[in-house]
Amino acid sequence: MDIVGIDVSHHLGEIDWDAVKADGVAFAFIKATEGADFRDPRFAENWQGSRLAGVPRGPYHVFSFGSTGSAQAENFIDVVPTAISATMPPALDLEIPRGHSDLLGRDEVLSEVLDWLQRIEENFTRAAIIYTDPAFFARYLEGSAIAEGADGRKFWLRSIGERPAYGPDWTIWQFDDKGQVAGIDKPVDKNCLRKKEILSDILQL
Repeated sequence: MDIVGIDVSHHLGEIDWDAVKADGVAFAFIKATEGADFRDPRFAENWQGSRLAGVPRGPYHVFSFGSTGSAQAENFIDVVPTAISATMPPALDLEIPRGHSDLLGRDEVLSEVLDWLQRIEENFTRAAIIYTDPAFFARYLEGSAIAEGADGRKFWLRSIGERPAYGPDWTIWQFDDKGQVAGIDKPVDKNCLRKKEILSDILQL
């Protein structure tokens, strides 16, 4: 677990990216958008700060059940710089919202997810990374074409404390949600890459 990174959002407050880099963080995913209209108020700050500190970073979007995939994709495109060839690929965060019992059907969700993926991959000309957890995977992704890693998409799986025992082969594993990192005052999600060489591959350097 020697290639360790983090994922961040405005909930973590102001981040000292130089301290993050000095603490050995090898990469970061930064929240850009959620749904069709939410834009993380610290995205631009974190995007610039991580770049200046030399922390490889990628943007992520949190999928919403309340709007279409295409509308959510346009929100992301409006926020994230198009020239991200020297960054981690765009990532799509797929989780079942807390407190939701009346959810959309599997086919409808997969259709909207695929709309987002195709629009983003067309715009940024690279395959996206799919982040998910056991509950979303079991309800929506298992057995789907998306879960088979079509079109070169890589998977980022949440499994706190132990290696993922579900889903396809993972590229990134979220192993901790209460990590401590210099430069960040609050607990932070920590992730690792499966292999060292993957970092340069997914950065397309």
